[in-house]
Amino acid sequence: MSIDEAIEEFLIYCSSVRGFSKNTLSAYSSDLSRFKSGIVLNKIEKITITDIAKFLDSKNEKSEVSSLKCTYGCNDKVFS
Repeated sequence: MSIDEAIEEFLIYCSSVRGFSKNTLSAYSSDLSRFKSGIVLNKIEKITITDIAKFLDSKNEKSEVSSLKCTYGCNDKVFS
């Protein structure tokens, strides 16, 4: 499964099964797009927990804690 397919599947799950709001889905989509961009720029072929941790660390420098928790939950579900 490609990263784009995994993200799309996750967002559909969040919408249809979990019933998340449009704002939450938009935030998740935005965070996952930034994460995906970092993967592509760094030419990462297999995503590891270290890659997720680096992304969260970089996000921590400019984000609120609640956004970080959402991002972690988002990435954890997509890539686990």
